Amino acid sequence: MTMDLMTKDQTDDIQAVAKLYFDAWDARDLDAIMALHSSDTIFHSHTGQAPVTGAAAVRAAFADLLQMAPDISFRAWDLRFGEGFWTAQMVVNGTRPQADGPDLEFSSHSVDVIWVEGGRVTRKDSYVDTAELFASLAPPASW
Repeated sequence: MTMDLMTKDQTDDIQAVAKLYFDAWDARDLDAIMALHSSDTIFHSHTGQAPVTGAAAVRAAFADLLQMAPDISFRAWDLRFGEGFWTAQMVVNGTRPQADGPDLEFSSHSVDVIWVEGGRVTRKDSYVDTAELFASLAPPASW
């Protein structure tokens, strides 16, 4: 359903959750991120990994991501709101620390589809341009 067919309350609720969610990720605040997820939430990173289910498993996946790229950031350039969900087209940037060489900066386009029920994220599907991501993570030829 398009935003113009939704009631203003429905649109405002989804947009409010989206704003809180982006703010939590911008702060890299795992507790704040998880406070916006339901207990039976699902996260599926469509990069060859299986979906993870339940708040504890999703928290662990997000913790791994934040550890892998402590400065990760998401710059959304297109947000769309529908009945019970939003989509975000983004550029994801960050730095992956390396023990045996210089840190690797990465950048990739992605699309998230995030489902919300009762003010909580029930499912997050992340579609990442893996070719772009892996190319940006390739070590320099001078290594």
